[in-house]
Amino acid sequence: MFKKIISLFLIGATMFMLIGCTQKGELPDHDRPEVTPTGGPVGARERLPRPERTDPIASIGSGSMSDSVVYMAQDAGIYGSLVIQSDKAVGRFEQKDPEDKLEFTINIAHEGFYNLEFVVQTHGGFKSNYLTINNEPAGEFTADSDSGFSQSIVRRIHFDAGTHTVAITSHWGWISIYSLTVVEEAGLDFSFFEVPIELVNPNADDNALGLMSFLAMQYGQFFISGQQSQGDWRRNHGLFGGEAQHIYEITGKRPALIGLDFIDYTPSRQAFGASSFETEAALEAWENNAIVTFCWHWGAPTPYITGTWYRAFYTDHSQRGFFKKIMDGNDPEGYQMLLDDIDVIAEQLAILRDAGVPILWRPLHEASGGWFWWGTDREGYLELWKIMFERLTYHHNMTNLIWVWNGQHKDWYPGDEYVDIIGEDIYTTPYDYSSKSSRFFEAAEYTDAKKIIVLSENGELFDPDLAMRDGARWGYWCVWNGEFTTTEQHTTNEMLIHVYNHRFVLTLEDLPDLKTFPIYID
Repeated sequence: MFKKIISLFLIGATMFMLIGCTQKGELPDHDRPEVTPTGGPVGARERLPRPERTDPIASIGSGSMSDSVVYMAQDAGIYGSLVIQSDKAVGRFEQKDPEDKLEFTINIAHEGFYNLEFVVQTHGGFKSNYLTINNEPAGEFTADSDSGFSQSIVRRIHFDAGTHTVAITSHWGWISIYSLTVVEEAGLDFSFFEVPIELVNPNADDNALGLMSFLAMQYGQFFISGQQSQGDWRRNHGLFGGEAQHIYEITGKRPALIGLDFIDYTPSRQAFGASSFETEAALEAWENNAIVTFCWHWGAPTPYITGTWYRAFYTDHSQRGFFKKIMDGNDPEGYQMLLDDIDVIAEQLAILRDAGVPILWRPLHEASGGWFWWGTDREGYLELWKIMFERLTYHHNMTNLIWVWNGQHKDWYPGDEYVDIIGEDIYTTPYDYSSKSSRFFEAAEYTDAKKIIVLSENGELFDPDLAMRDGARWGYWCVWNGEFTTTEQHTTNEMLIHVYNHRFVLTLEDLPDLKTFPIYID
């Protein structure tokens, strides 16, 4: 992943000094704002008053409002196997039929940001399908309304004045759409990005607080580049291997953030001979000033594996209903196995804590999808999240964790007191470089509290120009590994170069010394 050159955050009039240094292999295409903290030379974890910040592009929205316009689905373009139903809705989008498309033609009076408010019913729970604007990919359209028709909103889509097409195409189908209402959105104030710096662990150490200060100060002004670059038994991973090295060879830059996985420390996997070096990769990354995030593809304990052992984090490779049985109190031995597994991962987290490495900790991810065993029971999941938080925070004294929740649905949110950062995982169609603004603002509404919103996993990169314009200013992204990075099947090398040389994107070279970055006080 990539390298760049910035340093910290300038305050007030000096916020946008320009970097004049170009490194070997760097491909500059425009000026980049430099950022530096106030207060003179930075000592180890200096405490400073929180500085004021400004919007780097001055305006995020039109600030004006106009009357809404309703478009009926039965009057739209209907393609593939879609039909007009007896209730005048159009459905039912089958996953197996890629020709299914419902296309509205809308008229926009003047340039601005608009919400697309669909009246929709899902068949079989949560559903996600593709959205296209003027035949260009524009992210996802999601809905969850089994009991009847309800409103599902795609937020803050930018339109120029004139005629446009808005289409839904099948992906994870089985929905019926009744209508589309187009409503102009008011401007977004930059205060939206002023988030608290305090962490949910009251005993968080200075390294975690310093990293959170950095994340909060860049939020809304810069994107932090990230890449999943795990290797496990292959040892081809981390900041100087795997996907990160591949991107460096293309761009001459490395990512600011490295994604790793505790998957092969899981006891049930180690029982089958798995081994891992991800902790060493994290130590190496932090020593070289990179940010580290960890997920944990938690393989089910051995007695509950019914399929392939190395896929036992998936629901269909573990015993049906075992998680609910444990969390309902009907399997004390299973409950102890879960605690034992958490304790094993705590050993690795302790190594990192003692070495001063703060971790963006993203456990129990994508729960609402149901494809992982911890997502097979909502109440059990919420309890397990809190158990893990309490056990790691107070029993094991993990002071170095910043808790990143990635449940993907507001009903799975465990509460503000257990979450520092909200993450969304988004995989769309190849070469979809849209800002994914709908998911960004949907995630922001999981809670009334202000939290940093990040793209904790993604398949395709987004165009920073579009994301800055749309206000979808993801705190960081982390492209998944394998073909999403090592081939051009999802993002072209041309787009990689554009993104990692963008003036609003921070790569490794742009980072200040994270070991001494000041802790800002609200």
